[in-house]
Amino acid sequence: MIEIVTFIAFGTLALGFDRPIAAAMSKLSIELGELCRRHGVWGTLSPPSDLQASYRNFLFFVRFWGSVMALQGMCLVLLTS
Repeated sequence: MIEIVTFIAFGTLALGFDRPIAAAMSKLSIELGELCRRHGVWGTLSPPSDLQASYRNFLFFVRFWGSVMALQGMCLVLLTS
């Protein structure tokens, strides 16, 4: 039962805080890319990506992941009862 509650709770939290999570992931990705560019890490020599495009990609991912987690928890509730 705790697994089901965990799925539903994580999915709900991800959907509830999707914009701040996506913004944080986007900023972290850009900062890590800049750090790798400064140190000449192979594969990071391309120009920095667009901030809005990165944010939209992360927002889609967070919403998709949250929806899958919440739906998986709800399906487990229905299947086990």
